[in-house]
Amino acid sequence: MTYKVFILEDHANMRAELVEFVSHLPGVEVCGEAESAEDALERLADVHPDLVLVDISLPRKNGLDFIREAKERWPGLLFLVLTGHDESVYMLRSFGEGAHGYVAKGNSDRLKEALISMLGGGGAPGAAGEGQAGQEKVTRLPRRPARAKLNRP
Repeated sequence: MTYKVFILEDHANMRAELVEFVSHLPGVEVCGEAESAEDALERLADVHPDLVLVDISLPRKNGLDFIREAKERWPGLLFLVLTGHDESVYMLRSFGEGAHGYVAKGNSDRLKEALISMLGGGGAPGAAGEGQAGQEKVTRLPRRPARAKLNRP
């Protein structure tokens, strides 16, 4: 089974690096990319990803607002936040909005581990309810329960 990943990153060079990185993971393909939350919300319905790799700092609508809105439209979609914000407050906000994982930029080993864990060991259906993720289990990222709304970045 091939898993589809959508990449939401506003910096073109970083987005290109992420596309290259994710494309080389076995059993994973990049089904789309966007530089803004608005563009991503328009494209997701057409490409039916299993997981969206989300940057928090985006122009206009930030990544946390994107996750909240996308989660309402596609409740089975997985979200992995990849960000330069290393502070725990951003991690808590991300999980509170519905993210399933959080990885700091610059750690390719952790990113690979998180993607494999979420797709191969996550057991969650894709955005369109298509298929079931495999049962192989790698170290799972913690899933935090929704918390009271905090001030957004």
